Order: sequence, then structure tokens, then C-alpha cells
Amino acid sequence: MISLTVLVVLAAAGYRGTRHETPLLVHGIEWFAVAGGKALLNRWDDSRKAAE
Repeated sequence: MISLTVLVVLAAAGYRGTRHETPLLVHGIEWFAVAGGKALLNRWDDSRKAAE
């Protein structure tokens, strides 16, 4: 699911699949950034449910 989210973000940013323009390391960092963001949002959502 995270990989699909990264694909959507990259497509929205104008990425068209030309890997020679952007190093693979940058895509790895993007993947971890999206995964971290989703984890934070999930924790925030869980904390809101626990407060109710």
C-alpha cells in the first residue's frame, strides 16, 4: 500500500518513470518519508479514537 502511495505522489509531482534523471537513493528517501508520514497520521488517528 505504501508503494502505491509513493507512485501516486510521484505521478502528482510530474514523475514519468525516467529513472536516469533521479538517483534511486532519492526514491528510497521518498518511500521512507511517505511511510513515516502515514505512520504518524495513523498514530494521530488512533490517539483521537482513544480520547473519545
